[in-house]
Amino acid sequence: MTMMSIGAFIMLVALTIFVWFSIVRMMRDLNMLSSALDEVVAKENYTVRLPDHQRTDELSHAFVLFNRLLEYTDRLLREKEALASIDSLTGLMNRRSLLKYAQRELSRAGRYGQPLSLIFLDIDHFKQVNDTQGHLIGDEVLEIFARVIKARARDTDIVSRWGGEEFLILAPQSDLEGARVLAEDLRKAVACESFPTHEQLTCSLGVAQWRKNESFEALCARADAALYMAKETGRNRVQVDEQTLIEHQE
Repeated sequence: MTMMSIGAFIMLVALTIFVWFSIVRMMRDLNMLSSALDEVVAKENYTVRLPDHQRTDELSHAFVLFNRLLEYTDRLLREKEALASIDSLTGLMNRRSLLKYAQRELSRAGRYGQPLSLIFLDIDHFKQVNDTQGHLIGDEVLEIFARVIKARARDTDIVSRWGGEEFLILAPQSDLEGARVLAEDLRKAVACESFPTHEQLTCSLGVAQWRKNESFEALCARADAALYMAKETGRNRVQVDEQTLIEHQE
């Protein structure tokens, strides 16, 4: 009886230790799961992952399912963000996304004392194309136009559809003259391109260079004013912002 009692006691102790370790491990895993859920809910952080214990118990399986769910959610959010930043017709960056990148480029230019220029482009007589040939042809024109200017821009340039038939190119590390040369190259490329229209299409362009501490809205206003002048003085031409030009001549 004594040996049996000792054996039973040893088994009881071993079972107690096993149960204790199992409870500790389960509580640790539950705490990890709880912390991960807090991270997702409070911070909307869908990149958090739980460790793969390579076990077959229910909690380990829950860890695997949790990770798969977050991977799927994270992928969907990334795809949604990509769609929200791209113009669906032309494949170029849209206005919303450009505004975000523009602030980054302005900060960088100010920090390192680098030039930064902006080119506004507008397709001449585009409304007439829509009115006489229909919106399907108009959409095709926009697609071709976007492809032409994207191909001519530098890899570092940010090319965007601003809205309608207006496009914008933000040119980092490009001064006024460099941006003017690029704009002239774009104008010529568009004038030589084959469009599905009755008349050969052209574009007008306005160019301005960023001033230190200037807001992006103010830079856009100067480039837009230059574009307006290009339109008013004959179209199919590049107009440099007069204020910037005077500053460079002084």
